[in-house]
Amino acid sequence: MSFDLSLFVSTSSSASASFSPICTADGSQLSVSSVGSICTPSGSVSSAPLNCVSCKHGKHIALPYNSSDTRASVPFDLIHSDVWGPASISTMGGFAYYVVFIDDFSRFIWVYLLQSRSAFYTVYVEFSTMVYTQFSKTIKNFRSDSGGEYISHIFRALLKIHGTQHQLSYPYTPQQNDVVEGKHRHILDTIRAFLLSSSVPRVFWGETILTSVYIINRLPLAILNNSIPFASLYDASPDYSSLRVFSSTCFVLLPERERDKLSARFAMCIFLGYGLQQKEFLCFDPVANKLRISRNVTFWEKVPFYLLPQNTSQSDNSPVGVFDLFLDLFVPLSSFVEQDVGSLPATPLSLEPSLGLALVPPLDSSPPPSSTPPLPVDPSSRYPTRVRQPPAHRHDYECYFSALCSIHEPSSYREASSDPLWQKAIAEELHALTKTRTWDLVSLPPGKSVIGCKWIFKVKTTADGSVDRYKARLVAKGYTQECGIDYEETFTPVARLTSVRLLIALAAVRQ
Repeated sequence: MSFDLSLFVSTSSSASASFSPICTADGSQLSVSSVGSICTPSGSVSSAPLNCVSCKHGKHIALPYNSSDTRASVPFDLIHSDVWGPASISTMGGFAYYVVFIDDFSRFIWVYLLQSRSAFYTVYVEFSTMVYTQFSKTIKNFRSDSGGEYISHIFRALLKIHGTQHQLSYPYTPQQNDVVEGKHRHILDTIRAFLLSSSVPRVFWGETILTSVYIINRLPLAILNNSIPFASLYDASPDYSSLRVFSSTCFVLLPERERDKLSARFAMCIFLGYGLQQKEFLCFDPVANKLRISRNVTFWEKVPFYLLPQNTSQSDNSPVGVFDLFLDLFVPLSSFVEQDVGSLPATPLSLEPSLGLALVPPLDSSPPPSSTPPLPVDPSSRYPTRVRQPPAHRHDYECYFSALCSIHEPSSYREASSDPLWQKAIAEELHALTKTRTWDLVSLPPGKSVIGCKWIFKVKTTADGSVDRYKARLVAKGYTQECGIDYEETFTPVARLTSVRLLIALAAVRQ
């Protein structure tokens, strides 16, 4: 086997200079003969490290990260923390981030939802105060990454005042903060499983995180020798009697101020979690569009709310509209109106025996039998006995109107952002506005206010009533503008018919 030494880098510009030896994969060197000769390797490999700059440029790798087996000996000796976000969709409360605090001794987790990273300082003050008040402890060491919220002057001053040593990981090195990074994955894997298995809209990811952490703190961990974080911190076994199936159907007793003596006493809700301050349950009421915290809750744990058969026509991402669950419980109103008095039956109304009412036998209103034969009736004076059928063309109208009523159009951006179909329509509208250069980005003049905008959502249907496409339009609040101050010209994508006639007339006159 021969080698062409012209392939190697010369260490000198002279023709008689020798070339650098062949570098092997492990950095050792293989010696060869001098320049210009066809040679074979000498077979000797030197184990001495080779100082080759080219090899360093091409083969340098990151040093291995050695895992540490040491743990804090008492609670709150070391706290791990990290901020996650922003999420692709905000919660109903406007939260887009969350921060976790992990006790290194017990691996107990505290999680707080944040609207922005700037809210971290307030949350840490709340957390450290809770630790001091509830456990009579102060945080000795605090480990985090080098994010802006952790290296701010005000936060560092707070740690210095309380005597807390701040341990920062090297930038772009999450491996040094592996405890909290691994816990991020654990939490996110759990909430994905919850959301996907129950078809809960992603807008509830914040409540799902709180529930996931509540459960994780009560499960055994291998790193604790199968001990439970809750038991390691509080020195007591957790109570599992309050655990319920996530996203199950539940019934919340309404407070007296929200009901009267004849209204429903409960609200059908979806179970989302547990009260953090009280021994209560966190449920979402889709009719009132709000979260309810109550202890007076009964559960259908085997019936997921968003998988109810009656809700299959509803969008999984739209929590509004569950009245169809109760339609079969009420008598249609049409059975009581538009009914001719003369067509009412002569027999009394029959009541269901299950109502438990004492039924009074009806009086016999028929005349006594007579031996006199009945008088003949003139056939021409009788009403026609033919059953009147409604016109057939009304069926198409009723079907079309029913299809329109079953289509839900969101009234706000928050409601539409939770549905993938409306998200696609919003993206198409923004792409069209960007492509046509609808506006130019300029600086706001002094003393002027920004003109607001809003989203309009419409469902376009075909002739048979089926959905053609979902249409979203971003429009400006024109009623806040003043002519000559905010605008000079107006634009509309739809031409008036009179303008079209005028252009045609001018074209005809001028040929």
